[in-house]
Amino acid sequence: MSASYLCTGTANNGTANFALVHTVYVMSDESVMATCNLVEASLWTTGVNMWRKDQDGAAVGGCLVYADIDDTKNAGAWTMEINPQRTSSSATYRNTGSPLNGRVFSLSCTAN
Repeated sequence: MSASYLCTGTANNGTANFALVHTVYVMSDESVMATCNLVEASLWTTGVNMWRKDQDGAAVGGCLVYADIDDTKNAGAWTMEINPQRTSSSATYRNTGSPLNGRVFSLSCTAN
């Protein structure tokens, strides 16, 4: 491993806060492993993605995790991506029919 980044932030669905965690591991061959977590009192979900250096997901440390955060039970999905400077990340919520569909939450990153 040549570098790692820990990105954290919070989301709110109007009634509860959720912790968002996106970790990006860059390997010496420039491949990337990314983990993403959504944590709330009664919910903990994790996604893991691995990317070869020539795949688009490697450049952004892309990670996908499924977690509904509201009453719209439609397989809510979170996409987390780190910015090119590796100082921040974003978590985008997709859930058709949800008032939160398309909402983007910011995460702050630190290098480890």
